[in-house]
Amino acid sequence: MKKTTMLTISLTLLCLVYGYSGNINLKGRVVDENDIAQNLAVVTLLKAGVSDTTNDNGEFHLQQLTTGNHLPVNSFGQPEIIGGTVSFSLPVAQQVSLVLLDMNGRVLKNIHQGVMQKGCHDFAIPLSDYASGIYLVKLQMGTKSYISKVYSGLSQTNYRYPVSDPPSLLKVSVVNDTIIITKNGYDDKIVEVSAYVGGLPEITLTRGSIEGMVLIPAKDKSFQMGSEEGDATEMPVHTVTFTRNFWMDKTEVTQGEYSKLMKETYSKYFDPDWKTEFGIGPDLPVYEVNWYDAVTYCNVLSKQDGFDTVYSYKELIRVPGNDGIIQGLVADFSKNGYRLPTE
Repeated sequence: MKKTTMLTISLTLLCLVYGYSGNINLKGRVVDENDIAQNLAVVTLLKAGVSDTTNDNGEFHLQQLTTGNHLPVNSFGQPEIIGGTVSFSLPVAQQVSLVLLDMNGRVLKNIHQGVMQKGCHDFAIPLSDYASGIYLVKLQMGTKSYISKVYSGLSQTNYRYPVSDPPSLLKVSVVNDTIIITKNGYDDKIVEVSAYVGGLPEITLTRGSIEGMVLIPAKDKSFQMGSEEGDATEMPVHTVTFTRNFWMDKTEVTQGEYSKLMKETYSKYFDPDWKTEFGIGPDLPVYEVNWYDAVTYCNVLSKQDGFDTVYSYKELIRVPGNDGIIQGLVADFSKNGYRLPTE
């Protein structure tokens, strides 16, 4: 029996946006139960269509900016928080107040008080002087006021968070979206999110009992099959109800997986005509194979993993797995081996 392995994803939002729901800024890191960074985990915010793949340090960044691919300081002086620094611009000389407060509104540090000249200005936020936690940075420029939440004890990042004053008006824009995390060999994890900003609890991924596959909870679920127009074999539209759950690969079979197994099984096999313009590489999907090639691969993979083959046939014609042809093919879906999905 395979040992169950967990992946833990820590989603940490380093600064919070309020009243600025068009921007998405989420960061996190993927590790396993031994705290080893995991790369190639795909993290996707479904409705927003934003995704990222973890790097070698297990880190990902979900980001979407309504202002383009950068965070500008506009002519009205809306601030950026970059690292531990507040940056802003002034169209004219004016009174500026920059203070650090606790979450109760108590002033911890007067970073600047007084008149400043027209132009761009930067001030460091002395977060390292305080305990880990959440703080407020308030910037008053003439009649304009901005308040941002920042964290002490975490890395800072490049986001802008203008928020209307006073603090009692701070609200998080509510959204209805879903984050899905996938990693080859692990069950997908789905998490509902109500905001594009804010911290999320740790998310744990569990290794699937079948490598590279995920269990589809289809039993007793129904859908409408068929069409009222087109081919007569598709008529009429009718309800189909699944009688069982099933496992399915989360990704396409890769060229590397396909080529290796077929070469080990059939001495005359050679790779299909994979074309440069469509992509050639061990981690890219298989293409230029016909239906017979696909079921041949299913049988070979079933034998390798100790399952009963689903497909039986009288004869393989031409090169198996490379534009092959099968005569007398029969499928027995009661077998536990790999097969192609049906309608």
